[in-house]
Amino acid sequence: MYISFKTILASHTRKEIFLYGYIYSFLIILSLAFTLDMIVENFKDALVEIIALVVVGSLYIYLHITKKTRIVSILLMWLASFASITIVLFNDFYHNTYFFLFFIPFGYYLVLEKDDVFPNVSIYYVIFISLFFYGYFYSLNRLLFDDVDTLITLFIALLFMIAIGIFVHYTIEESFERLEILNQQKELLLKEVHHRVKNNLNMISSILGLQSDPNDPKLQYLIHRNRNRIDSISIVHEMLYQFDNLESVDFSQYTKKLFFHIMSSSSAKSITLDIHSKNIKLELETMIYLGLMMQELLTNSIKHAFIGINNASINISLLRKFNKLILIYKDNGVGYDQEKATKKASLGMRLITLTSKQLSANISVKSKNGVEYTLEFKHDDK
Repeated sequence: MYISFKTILASHTRKEIFLYGYIYSFLIILSLAFTLDMIVENFKDALVEIIALVVVGSLYIYLHITKKTRIVSILLMWLASFASITIVLFNDFYHNTYFFLFFIPFGYYLVLEKDDVFPNVSIYYVIFISLFFYGYFYSLNRLLFDDVDTLITLFIALLFMIAIGIFVHYTIEESFERLEILNQQKELLLKEVHHRVKNNLNMISSILGLQSDPNDPKLQYLIHRNRNRIDSISIVHEMLYQFDNLESVDFSQYTKKLFFHIMSSSSAKSITLDIHSKNIKLELETMIYLGLMMQELLTNSIKHAFIGINNASINISLLRKFNKLILIYKDNGVGYDQEKATKKASLGMRLITLTSKQLSANISVKSKNGVEYTLEFKHDDK
């Protein structure tokens, strides 16, 4: 059930960030308070704190499963309110426990949505004032209520907290709303850029197709290969504007899309593709380089590897090892003569070598019972 702050911050949802921050804070503070109260044998407060710990922990699990931020926010803030009120009543307004009640509303201001703040905070302040009236008439601890100066100071502090809380809430809300509007505009513009780049690449691919001569099979083959190379880059831009994430592309989704694209333009028989990548996402530049390499490897396998082979299959794994990624590409085809391929140095092989250099990767090749490429390169999550 553990969720890292890095994951939370990456969600770009300020309410979720505040909410998780409050939950973690309550869990830590309640755990410390429970420990201290048990040490000093203050079992009444310890009972409230252990109940609150169980409830907050349950809310945390509920939030993780359902993602219902609004419901959990309201429940959490009222839990904190009633826990503080209960502790004040248990201690009969002693040890200045009532000071906690002044800070609770800031949780409402920061965690709740704009439409929920006014009704919930209003109800809280009604309960807050009623609690002090109750204490004035029924509390045995008269030190607080017999001191008029203290009561006036507390009333002024209450008004000050309300004013500051409202100011903080609306300032943050307005600032974030402006930032969200600007962010949405930039995302739309960036999506449009990727869309235009993809269209331009498709236009280049189409122009190349017009140059194809059916009477020249060699030229036709070269043009087809280069169109596929352009398409491997085009697919990256297409995926960036089609999905919400404009920073990275899911490797598994990209590879499947590229594989079916190459298969659709070939006469190859059925080939099984297995991909294992554990939802690894790569940024634009890395994905373009890796995409060019994947295009060459897939094309070579589909076109040359499975002549006379039944149950043709390609297995691709992208594994994370500390700050490195390891790409393993295997097929169960006929393999090839590595020495001969090195001497011939086709454009495809040169592209594979070039892209591995661009990624500062170590590459190794085996050709026994098929072909196996292993590529290892540094890659830190951003």
